[in-house]
Amino acid sequence: MNKNHNYIISDHIRAACFLIGDGVKPAGKQQGYVLRRLIRRSLSSSLALGIDISNLQYFIDLVDSVIGIYSSVYDEIGNSKELIVSIFIQESQKYLKAISIGEKEWQKAIGQKPVDGFNEELVSEKIFDMYQSHGVPMELSEDILEKNAIAFDEIKLDELIHNHQNMSQEASKSQFKSGLGEQNEKTTRLHTATHLLHKALRDMFGENIRQMGSAITSEKARFDFTKDDRISEEDITKIQQKIQITIDQYLTVDKREMTEKEARELGAIGLFGEKYGEIVTVYSIQDNEGNIFSQEFCGGPHVKNTQEIGKFIILRQKSVGQGLKRLEFDLI
Repeated sequence: MNKNHNYIISDHIRAACFLIGDGVKPAGKQQGYVLRRLIRRSLSSSLALGIDISNLQYFIDLVDSVIGIYSSVYDEIGNSKELIVSIFIQESQKYLKAISIGEKEWQKAIGQKPVDGFNEELVSEKIFDMYQSHGVPMELSEDILEKNAIAFDEIKLDELIHNHQNMSQEASKSQFKSGLGEQNEKTTRLHTATHLLHKALRDMFGENIRQMGSAITSEKARFDFTKDDRISEEDITKIQQKIQITIDQYLTVDKREMTEKEARELGAIGLFGEKYGEIVTVYSIQDNEGNIFSQEFCGGPHVKNTQEIGKFIILRQKSVGQGLKRLEFDLI
């Protein structure tokens, strides 16, 4: 059991460090929700091992361990150490508060036990409501109920959890798939610029360049792709110029829905390894005569004309793994 808890702590803390290094903060939805769940599960395992999660040094040691292993290829972690530790401490304090709330709420509920006993379905609903509203760990609620010989409907609880997960996944599915953390005028422009960047990279370095992911917010945009060698500063400048020339041609952006087979036959490209549905959306960037510049599978919003994008700049280049590079970019 201890071995499992140690694995959960190391695995989840590492993933949380990566997310925070990418600019994600704990929240109640989307990437922020994923980050919070990662941190809280690691906190739960820490408590199970008898670790004081209010101890600042505990988190400093964990983050130092991650930095020691990954900072050479992922410098955001080292540069964000103080922020990462601060977020871990804040989340641990919130978690301890949630535990305190849970204990008080259950003591109150148990003290008001109905004459004919607790309804198991209602108990399940309370477990879920306390988790959803106050972040009270379900395992805490279940432990308290077990100690007080109060049963709950496990099938009902599973149903509530499953329905909640499905709603969350459907709400964020298109945003994650398109690399968007939010949708507004700025991110829409950046999203179309991502297609131009992908095209420019393939034109300059060959069709073996594959997109491996992207993340777009109004504050930060990045594009991950396959490439062994670092791009020279001269080529970075050429990429920027190439993209800006395309933007200034005032190309139109056309949206069409079709089967995946039809899209492949047109030559449309998509995210490597992504599984698409039977019907896909393809965005084509083209001139007035219908000559295609770029054609990609995509589920995100786009501008109508490249002139809306503005001035494209590459901020920096990073290595994020063996054979993987990242370009961070923005619009001005």
